[in-house]
Amino acid sequence: MLIYGKFNYTTAMVKPRLFDFLLYILAIALSLFLLFATSNKGKANTVTVKTEDKEYRYSLTKDQIIHVNGDNGETEIEIKKSKVRVLSSTCKNKDCIKRGTIEREGESIVCLPNKVVILIKGSGEEDIDAISI
Repeated sequence: MLIYGKFNYTTAMVKPRLFDFLLYILAIALSLFLLFATSNKGKANTVTVKTEDKEYRYSLTKDQIIHVNGDNGETEIEIKKSKVRVLSSTCKNKDCIKRGTIEREGESIVCLPNKVVILIKGSGEEDIDAISI
């Protein structure tokens, strides 16, 4: 038995009780539920590519390479296996290329210097998030 001063370290440890285990299981179950509920927004099936003056829609199910003209030149976009990424762009910092692939509804890639926005959308039915009066 270790005793430092007036505190006894062997009796200070409390054994977990049934309520503690139930609380742990409830916290884990709630965490898993929230993880899956928020990560599955919907089935993504279209890609919208917006430039300053035009908007294009493409299917995620068809593998293709798209060339879009932006303000600074051409942006090359690849759709492959229901994922989208920027292959090349004429911008200086290449953040749109570094963004990597996107595949879930609501994700986007933005090339600010070239003014190109790539957005993954779902079934085409847009839900109302909020109504303001």
